[in-house]
Amino acid sequence: MPLYSFRCPSHKDVQTSETFWMAEAPMTVRTYCDFCQDWRDFKRVFGFNHQPSMEPHFNTSVGKPISSMSQYRDALKLASEEAARESVYVTADGEKVIVPGIETNYTPLEWGDHQAFGATSEGIDASNRERSKLGIPLLPEIG
Repeated sequence: MPLYSFRCPSHKDVQTSETFWMAEAPMTVRTYCDFCQDWRDFKRVFGFNHQPSMEPHFNTSVGKPISSMSQYRDALKLASEEAARESVYVTADGEKVIVPGIETNYTPLEWGDHQAFGATSEGIDASNRERSKLGIPLLPEIG
């Protein structure tokens, strides 16, 4: 998740560091400055995104070994194209049946996308209890 730092316009010292989702990262944040003893509009000064490396593993969603996020995205794109292709089957009578493909756009889920994982702020504890019983990774806390 990106980490953004904000600087007080009065004395130029970085006073706060806050974490926002990429789409929510504002250019300014109104916060209390301990140095100025007043509310100020802190301006964003920099941001970076730290993504842990992906360990090579067999990915069941694409059915093959994956060792990087770009390789995973490529495999999902190929799977989307495959699902969209029509299939031709032959019945026992020798008649051809064409089954249309389904337009899809498989994309990786972001770990912090709670809605994609089916969790809400009210239900995060219940979701994590259920996920724990199933032996699957827990969802991160909603901040």
